[in-house]
Amino acid sequence: MITAYWIAFAVGLTGLIVWILVRGLAQAEVLVRFDPEQWVPNLKLAVAGVLGFGMAGLSSSYAGWEPAVTIVGALAGAAAAAGYAKWVDRVDDVHDAPGDSPIQRR
Repeated sequence: MITAYWIAFAVGLTGLIVWILVRGLAQAEVLVRFDPEQWVPNLKLAVAGVLGFGMAGLSSSYAGWEPAVTIVGALAGAAAAAGYAKWVDRVDDVHDAPGDSPIQRR
C-alpha cells in the first residue's frame, strides 16, 4: 500500500508544479488559452486532494498505524488538503477586488 501512497504523492506533486507553471504563464499572458482555471475549475481541488492523500498516507504508514486506520488517515488528508485549497481560493478572490492592491492604495 505504501507504493500507492508514493504514486499518489508523485502524481500530486507533479500536478502541483505543472499547475503553478501553467497558471503563472497564463497570468503573464503568455499562455492565455491554456489557463487551467478556465479548462477545469475544480482541477485545483483534485490535485490538492491527490497530494494530500499521498502525504497523509505516507506519514501514517511510516508512523506504524494499522492499514485500515492508514487509509482513513489518507482520506482525511485528502479532504483536508482539498478543503484548504478551496479556502485559499476563496480568500484570494476576496483580496482581488478592484482598488485593493498595495500600489492602488497609496
